[in-house]
Amino acid sequence: MNILLDKKIVAQIIEKYYKEQLDFEGTAEITVEKEFGSYGYTDVEEAMINIKLKGNMMLLGQKIKTVITISTEEMKEAIKYCIEEEGYTFKGCTIEKGLNEKCIGYGPGEHTEKIPYFNGVNVNVDIKNKIKEIKKNENK
Repeated sequence: MNILLDKKIVAQIIEKYYKEQLDFEGTAEITVEKEFGSYGYTDVEEAMINIKLKGNMMLLGQKIKTVITISTEEMKEAIKYCIEEEGYTFKGCTIEKGLNEKCIGYGPGEHTEKIPYFNGVNVNVDIKNKIKEIKKNENK
């Protein structure tokens, strides 16, 4: 079964994961930008996801404002943790991101721009174990 986790839910999952695993309480902020990635001899425009977790941490008995930059791999790890914590089997995920072309301007100034987007993460889960667990609980 595929589940699409939108940007807001992904942010909540990251906040929960870092609070439970690293005892870091903060607010996740997800943005997407258009950047050039270099692949051999060619530069390709692509959508890059930037995830920052802003909060406070205790150091030497003082609260210090901290910003943690989270990679997409760490984001996937947090999603896997939360999915498995709910009792589902995590089978993988894909990031729903890319560039949309949009025509901007009028007349001779008209041109096409690529606008980056991030729709969330499409998670593939196996619900069979969850269904079996529910049936076992109902029979008790």
